[in-house]
Amino acid sequence: MDASFFISVPKALSFLYREGKPGHWIDIRTSSEAILALVATGESIHTQHVKCAAEYLIANFRTDGDGGSWGSELWDTALAIRALQNTPPYGQKIIDRAFAWIFTKQQPDGSFDGEPWDSLFICQAALESGKCERVFKTIEWLISLQTTDGVVISKHYSGLFCEVIGSALDLELPTAMRHKLRDAGIRALQFLWDNYSSDGLWGKGTWTNAYVVRGMLALRHPQVLEKCDDILQWYALRQAENGAWDDTVRTAIVIQALMRLGLASELDACSQKPLQALSEDLLRRSTREHLFQSISSKTEKTPVVRSKRLLDRDEDGNHVITLTPLRETYLAVIVSGLGVLWAIVLNWGFFRRLLFH
Repeated sequence: MDASFFISVPKALSFLYREGKPGHWIDIRTSSEAILALVATGESIHTQHVKCAAEYLIANFRTDGDGGSWGSELWDTALAIRALQNTPPYGQKIIDRAFAWIFTKQQPDGSFDGEPWDSLFICQAALESGKCERVFKTIEWLISLQTTDGVVISKHYSGLFCEVIGSALDLELPTAMRHKLRDAGIRALQFLWDNYSSDGLWGKGTWTNAYVVRGMLALRHPQVLEKCDDILQWYALRQAENGAWDDTVRTAIVIQALMRLGLASELDACSQKPLQALSEDLLRRSTREHLFQSISSKTEKTPVVRSKRLLDRDEDGNHVITLTPLRETYLAVIVSGLGVLWAIVLNWGFFRRLLFH
């Protein structure tokens, strides 16, 4: 594996930690992708960055309609579900309510509001959450969008499609369904390799190429490992001095792809050595931990610093009250005290007689 991996990924992670200094990242979408990126690189779910970001997601959950959501965008809600699935278990009730809202948007043909992009993200969330039966019809609808040359909408859509197909193929499926998914995955892979070049990969976008890499790895296509060094060098050349690829959310998406690629490459290299004494599970766990430790040792982890001001501004520039558990206690005491004083004022005659007679 190209040495640039151990420079680019820690540099990008350092950028991500700096951007997450307030305890979250910009918005729901970015915070969700950032959580997924940190978990992919070995960050414990009990660290402050992950816990604070999860609290941010939970605090911004909207309980409207049937269930609840994170705004009108279905894929934002699906991303938040995936992030909370990887965090401490106090978000399970919200996950269930969010799925209740999502499934009200499912059309008779299996799609979600007829949108391939939303449908792909919801499939990912449902497959990871064990709600597979609710999206099998969605997957069949997505397959119906595939052209004879294997493309589903575009290259990065096709990458996401491959990721969904790969996750579904890991399940116990009827034989006919398995064949249908496998054939669709093969066609998509053929299309993507027909459109690959070492200079541009599958396009100009760092995040769009990341979706393709993730899709190929989900289908365990060995050819992507042969191009591992080319892919890593392409990303190294396009990484900004501060460690970012374009912006925060795209950086998080790329980190996830490169970590999967790096781990797959390391496992492939190990499998070619005389390590028959090791079980596959032990090999995978030992390689993963070694990779995580190598990345972590080169990453600068800027600590979370919650705002110390009672009155702050949110992402839209609006004034908000910044509460902590201690401030909530103080506020409760103050409000209770004011309530007692107001009751005395309103009933001063009674209290005066009580005190002076």
